[in-house]
Amino acid sequence: MSAPPGGWAPLSVLAAGCVFPSGPSLALAEVAVRASLCLTRRHPCYVDRCGHPVRCSVFPTQPEPLRRWFELADAALFDLATHLPETVLPHLRERAIALWLVLPDADRPGLPPALITRLVQALEPNWAQIEVVTGTHAATAIAITSAGIWIEQRHRPALVLAIDSPHAADTLAGLEARGLVHGARTPYRGLARANPYGRIPGEAAAALLLGPRGGTPAWCHLAGLGTAAEPLTFDTEGPCVGAGLSAAAHAALEAAGPAGTRIGHLIHDANGEPYRADEFGFTALRLAEHLAPGWRRTTPALASGDLMSASLATHLAIAAWQLRTDPAPPLRHGTTPDRNTLVLASSDEPLRAALVLTPAQEA
Repeated sequence: MSAPPGGWAPLSVLAAGCVFPSGPSLALAEVAVRASLCLTRRHPCYVDRCGHPVRCSVFPTQPEPLRRWFELADAALFDLATHLPETVLPHLRERAIALWLVLPDADRPGLPPALITRLVQALEPNWAQIEVVTGTHAATAIAITSAGIWIEQRHRPALVLAIDSPHAADTLAGLEARGLVHGARTPYRGLARANPYGRIPGEAAAALLLGPRGGTPAWCHLAGLGTAAEPLTFDTEGPCVGAGLSAAAHAALEAAGPAGTRIGHLIHDANGEPYRADEFGFTALRLAEHLAPGWRRTTPALASGDLMSASLATHLAIAAWQLRTDPAPPLRHGTTPDRNTLVLASSDEPLRAALVLTPAQEA
């Protein structure tokens, strides 16, 4: 589909929180992204097929596998709690806020047994209801679409929480088998040849508190959202020309309306894979008429590594924080810079997503 069913009702981002190794809080995550500071380390036990440790962006602690996911969730929710507006607290006390939980597909290798069930059981007492969405990089867009419908019907906030970790050896082995791990070595003519492309897998959790437009003071507004299917992905023949990503971006811009069509900041999830670089390049060309003079682009994966199912939620959290904390960026080329932000999400599957964020005071 090219847009959410029935059109898009704009939402407010009321607060956010996130955590990943080089950004253990939202404020530090934004600094890490600005500086392209990536804290990677050798995996403590997994080695590639040539016996070399692979590099990941993971925390150094070694808890029991399921506990690792709980700790990521707790850290993101704790960071969110430090930013909550007071008007939301009564809803939390009354357990009147619904939770959308974004996780990897249940059949992905390396996930702890009963991960979804155990997480839902642990979180259930605190929320009005819990909905689970599974997928890869763009899955958060599906969760936001569903949460938006719930918010519009009840006029109450909803929370989207996305978590992912590639720490399990089976997860890394699955990525390596598909040629997706940067630096992983393979035998070639008696030598161990490192993969010059591919991603640095990373772990993260991010939380987004969304509410209806108006009312509670917002960090920014989620003015438009679009999704589409990409006909060519990394495992199909031929170059990826970004047809699906472009369609999602134009759908999001159309949903945002005239106020959101000039983009000053473009965030994308390119991660070292050539097909994503091609996809972004073609998409950026198609968006040229919407890019404001002096526009800038950001690649969070340079700081976080590739966050898979937590990718889009983390990028949205950082973008919302920037719109909240940087109200007056400097002029560029003698023009007033547009602060509208377009966040693009590619994927290992055909789903593509794009979201337009606009400043609260201007939306």
